[in-house]
Amino acid sequence: MKKVLSLVSAIALFAIIFTSCTEDIISDLAPEIIITAPVADTTQVFIGDTLTFNVSLSSENTLSSFQTLTGTPGIDITDGNAQYTTETTASLSVGTIVTDVITDGTVIEISFTVVDKNKQTTVKKYILAKSKATPLTEAADLTWERKGGTAATGLDMFGLTWTSNTATSAIIKKGAEKFVQLEAATWMTIDSKETLMEAIDTAENMDQYEGISSTENKTHDITLGTIKEGTYYLIHITNSTVSVDAVVGTTITIVGQYKL
Repeated sequence: MKKVLSLVSAIALFAIIFTSCTEDIISDLAPEIIITAPVADTTQVFIGDTLTFNVSLSSENTLSSFQTLTGTPGIDITDGNAQYTTETTASLSVGTIVTDVITDGTVIEISFTVVDKNKQTTVKKYILAKSKATPLTEAADLTWERKGGTAATGLDMFGLTWTSNTATSAIIKKGAEKFVQLEAATWMTIDSKETLMEAIDTAENMDQYEGISSTENKTHDITLGTIKEGTYYLIHITNSTVSVDAVVGTTITIVGQYKL
């Protein structure tokens, strides 16, 4: 009987030792971080918006902690840290808010670090901050009118004048800081102040424009741009009409729309 008890005791002791040794085994593999979204290393984000990183963690050992860091002031991180006790896998959604402290074109580094019982792993992603486009105003009607030999009305707000004609055309003169002709299609394609500014800034400045008829009724598709006192104007001329009165003389009316 004593021999049987001794054998049982030996088996139990061996089991305890084996179990203890098994529990002490630690993998040499580092924990893993996978950013499942966004996949790209660099993601463009408008200033004021939030980018959410979907993060998947795993470890052959038990996870210990997770941390999200950035060295760029003006980035608010939400749900970016976690502590673990027995988990070997975890999933997180980390929010990164690009506040208006950030300037256009700033590249922000975001680092994600997971630690387990043995090692740690860091993965980095980048945010490219961009300013939101500022929409142009709704199109408003414009009328430029010249009666007889008087100066035309309706052009002053754009920094332009019209006091004379050639034999066939109105002479629209620059009084603004800049006066340009743009491609006709840009009336429809330019939809923000930023793109309007770029279009006018890069276009060739002109002193006057003579492309509008002063002798006949005519349909036009002319896109012009001006800068007056720092304000950028997008101008679309669509029609010109000519009428003759015995008292007033010739009246030339130019109509269209503008945005700013």
